[in-house]
Amino acid sequence: MSNSVKNKLSTSALARSLEVPVSELFKKMEQAGWIERGNDSWILTRKGGDEGGEYTTHVKYGTYIVWPEVERIGKEIAPGKVSADGHLTATSLAERVGVSARQINLIFAELGWIKHNESGWKVTATGIRSGGEQRENQSPRYWVCWPETVLDQPVVRSSIKEIKADLSHAIGLDLQADDPINHYRADFPARLRCADGHLVRSKTELLIDNWLYLAGISHAYERRLPIDDNIYGEFYLPTGHVYLEYLGHSSDTRYYQAKLEKLDLYRKHELAVITLEDEQVKQLDVYLPGQLLKYGIRIY
Repeated sequence: MSNSVKNKLSTSALARSLEVPVSELFKKMEQAGWIERGNDSWILTRKGGDEGGEYTTHVKYGTYIVWPEVERIGKEIAPGKVSADGHLTATSLAERVGVSARQINLIFAELGWIKHNESGWKVTATGIRSGGEQRENQSPRYWVCWPETVLDQPVVRSSIKEIKADLSHAIGLDLQADDPINHYRADFPARLRCADGHLVRSKTELLIDNWLYLAGISHAYERRLPIDDNIYGEFYLPTGHVYLEYLGHSSDTRYYQAKLEKLDLYRKHELAVITLEDEQVKQLDVYLPGQLLKYGIRIY
């Protein structure tokens, strides 16, 4: 196998990179004149060869066509990286920060900015407020374009550092020393280990985390809210894009007031949140299943 072939992708792998169905990509390549059907297999045309396609043979899979990396694919095959109004696709954003388009889309989905279905990615109301604009072709196939400034948003910068395993970010070296949140974390370190390995700060958080883990619900602890303010949700459930907040300690006026102010931010930014009082924490099996079902999370 030549070095050029080693650096190329099969049509199926290319489809995953472009986030389009494999059958659709074959159809687009056929319409563009890159391939044609013959003898129950795909044949590479001269035009396809000019675009970088070539044959390779695998012991298990036989002979098939491979293609250059995503950035070599023409506009007639994949949506343009930059729209007429200057907005960028996930592929173009990914190239700027050194991650994959899939990771960019998953970051935005985790933030609640986009949602995926069989036709592609759809922008949410929260995503629109963050600059996302819906795009579609005649298939119809949906994707979302963004202003380049979306990469400057603190929550996006933080998420990208996380997925790139930025060690300075992981151990807190790039955090502001005078940030009240960081002082709080230093004064009250998370030392209680949950069943899933999370470290939390209180017995109540321990109970909630363990309940979520045993229920098989994916959750994050102290996940930053997708807003400009440096505020962290107590628990975040990405499946339903909903947060959990414990409102106990009402006798602690300062703590309770801070919680109420945080709830105002949830409402202001239209973020879904489930609140828990002391009595509800004592009956999580009774209270939480019904609340979670409202956000599409079913407990069995």
